[in-house]
Amino acid sequence: MLNSRKSKTDLHAFEGRVEMLDYMTQDPIKLNFRIHIKKHKPGSNDSAVLFEVSPQPYEHKVWVELDGFDKSIK
Repeated sequence: MLNSRKSKTDLHAFEGRVEMLDYMTQDPIKLNFRIHIKKHKPGSNDSAVLFEVSPQPYEHKVWVELDGFDKSIK
């Protein structure tokens, strides 16, 4: 797991890849992931963890959509 580019609301961010077998077909599959650790509420000690997972490469448009979920965390 590597450090990833952090957004301005991230305390930490990581990305990596999991290589596994698809449980239905038993075919190999590679899943890319990003993990964002965020301060949940300003002024509190609460935090939130957001996991983004896709078999698509990081350049694919799905990652832009997944990053959009970050804005919905309140």
